Amino acid sequence: MRFNEVAKTYNIAIRHFPTHIIAGMFGFEKATFFEVPKDRQEAPKVKF
Repeated sequence: MRFNEVAKTYNIAIRHFPTHIIAGMFGFEKATFFEVPKDRQEAPKVKF
């Protein structure tokens, strides 16, 4: 969750003036969000 918050802040920052000019010159691109695959979202069942 923290990674996605930072990625969102970064994506907003590179779109604002004058940051978008510098980001464009140096090739900064939009960050992708971290997503967990559907089959990995459930916790494994452990039996003792």
